[in-house]
Amino acid sequence: MRPFLLVIISILMISFTFCKSSENNINENLILDDSKNSFAILPTAKYLIFVPPQSPDNAANFLGRSKSNQIHAKQISLGTGPEEAWIEIKIYNQSKQEEWIFVSEYPWLDRIDLFDVSKGNPIKLGSIGWKENDSPRQIKDRIHAMRVSIPTGKEYKLLVRIESWADKFLSFHLDTEKGFLERDKFPFTLFPAYLQIASLILLVCGVYWYRTKNKLVLFYSTLVVCITLYSAFTEGYAQYFLPKNEYNSKLMFSFAFLYIILLLHFIRKFLNLSEKLPLGENISKVLLVFNCIPLICVWIPEFPAFPLENGGKINLMSTTLLIIGSGLFLLRKGFRPALFSTSGIIISALCINIFELSGMYGIPANDFTRNAPYIGYISEYILFFLGITKIAAESKKSKRSFTNVRNTGRLKGIDIQEISDKLSELMVKERIFCDEDLGLERLSSMVGLSRHQLSEFLNSIYEQNFYTYITGIRIQEASKVLLEEPDRSIISISDSLGFSSRSTLYKEFKKKFGITPDEFRKKNLSKLS
Repeated sequence: MRPFLLVIISILMISFTFCKSSENNINENLILDDSKNSFAILPTAKYLIFVPPQSPDNAANFLGRSKSNQIHAKQISLGTGPEEAWIEIKIYNQSKQEEWIFVSEYPWLDRIDLFDVSKGNPIKLGSIGWKENDSPRQIKDRIHAMRVSIPTGKEYKLLVRIESWADKFLSFHLDTEKGFLERDKFPFTLFPAYLQIASLILLVCGVYWYRTKNKLVLFYSTLVVCITLYSAFTEGYAQYFLPKNEYNSKLMFSFAFLYIILLLHFIRKFLNLSEKLPLGENISKVLLVFNCIPLICVWIPEFPAFPLENGGKINLMSTTLLIIGSGLFLLRKGFRPALFSTSGIIISALCINIFELSGMYGIPANDFTRNAPYIGYISEYILFFLGITKIAAESKKSKRSFTNVRNTGRLKGIDIQEISDKLSELMVKERIFCDEDLGLERLSSMVGLSRHQLSEFLNSIYEQNFYTYITGIRIQEASKVLLEEPDRSIISISDSLGFSSRSTLYKEFKKKFGITPDEFRKKNLSKLS
């Protein structure tokens, strides 16, 4: 567990350092000078949020309303559903230039109206936003921007109206021409760099799959693709390629839910939950259903955004908790690859929450918090891939042990892999372990070995004798039946799985799980409910 704790502590320290170092002093006015090329608007602004039809009809009506709230943050969040935010900014221009560019850092705002209210009466400067631009787009236009003339040497008052129909973040800046042109570069956005890294990861995955034919890599690759496409929509790049596509928001939601579904499938295979943790496997199946439902609802005409956005957050949180819980459980059982999946999902969840909460609860909004999800995604990709290679290495090591056993003792000249496959088929498909009269002599003849050869095989490969091997399979199956058939009696389960008596089931079950079958059922069913 020590490496796992070091990873988490390191991420927390980095997060704290970046967040703390970028905090600005809060002033009454936004002071523009020649010291830098970009100035955050919201820390000195005041705002009010309305839900239509309670929102003001126009800027003049808003100015007559009660006093606005002070923001004191670089970023604020709008909730789900139709909302309007009105923001007042007092600006004092001490720089040498009057021409500035008003920039909305997040591209998915429906409409932004700007007003000059320096002289009391609002003068509309113009409108920008998703609904305001039907002309062919360029990449540089993916974020909303408008030129504003701000006189030097005196106070200037700017009023901003924002219209949004979904869960949005608000972050506005006044940039110089140079500052605006640098906005697509680090540290303003990591997406171009992330896109290059994701492409490189997919290339490595392609080569690795070609050489190993590892199906887990294919699940992993689709995760990378889904997150990349989702990010392309949130960053406004997809709208450039599909400028008039009415299905943009539907596609964005679809990629988000597909990511969660694929993540669940990946973790089930990665952690081998069906064998190592049946309870986790059952929970993952329930979560899969809960994610498929909103994926279908996305494409229902006029389906409201509120349940989709909040359902997505709940599903992602539930999936994250399942992965962390399952990973920690299997780590305690000695399954080392779980360290990579658990670390990856914790770092990713931490970074996403830093982004979601930035500008609120004392967490500043800055270049680090703006790009935190990409740091989380890349960390998740790298750790997941390392986990895949770890599992592959252990599997290869296990196959080498088969080769070593093949050339020793009574098993010399015998195809160990073939015998292993026969045993697996007999136990999984034919379920011969359910026969109480099954013995070493009978099982050895079924796989084509002598009783002494089979005994040596079980000791060499599984480090078990015949009794412990068969009993282990029966106990594992009993743990599944206890949860899948909660009303079935213990004695019925015992008889159906080949135990000689109920007391034998109790004795062996407690030896493996540390509790009785009744306690196991009660404990795990209460968790499921």
